[in-house]
Amino acid sequence: MIHPNSLEGHLIRLEILEPRHLYVMEAIASNPLIWQNLPIEGWRNDVFWRWAYDSLECQKKGQAFVFVVIDQHSGKIVGTTRYQDMDCQHNKTDIGWTWYDPSVWGKGYNFEAKKLMLTHAFEVWKVGRVGFKVDERNMRSQRALEKIGARCEGLIRKHMIRPDGSSRNSLLYGLTDEDWFMTVKHRAQANVIEAIVQQRDTLKYQETVCVY
Repeated sequence: MIHPNSLEGHLIRLEILEPRHLYVMEAIASNPLIWQNLPIEGWRNDVFWRWAYDSLECQKKGQAFVFVVIDQHSGKIVGTTRYQDMDCQHNKTDIGWTWYDPSVWGKGYNFEAKKLMLTHAFEVWKVGRVGFKVDERNMRSQRALEKIGARCEGLIRKHMIRPDGSSRNSLLYGLTDEDWFMTVKHRAQANVIEAIVQQRDTLKYQETVCVY
């Protein structure tokens, strides 16, 4: 699978994670809200830097392609996501370890990031499947995946241990190439257009407030 250095969208662009990004990401990660449904306590400084080191090592070994998500309007880093569990033999990949600054939740950035990554996976790599694993408690992520057309395919019981010591069950979601070309591609584009219009209207409102 060819390493994409960047993926460009209207709202955001994805750039491959580099050490220079990490101090900005550390500041974002300090918000505990981000980590409510993730398997580590990433707001803790030591845990964040372990995550950062592991992410760079996985990328160096070709086990993952880790991106930072950058707001096209402000140029600021607002989150991260990655391809992982890439399997050339069986022509598939997963997308995961996605988290954002809460200030951009609900603004369509995640929809566009998913669209960019799914387009690259299905149309450049030509994979047959993209998968996602989600904590069964994480209703926000489940709704987002269902909105783009991913299907819930099953449950992994006691998949992970949460930081509080409880067992995490993970829901399996997936998309196939048939799903992508028949329906999901068009749905993903519609979601992004909706988010672009929403952002444009917000910016116009802010400009009007500044004028008055």
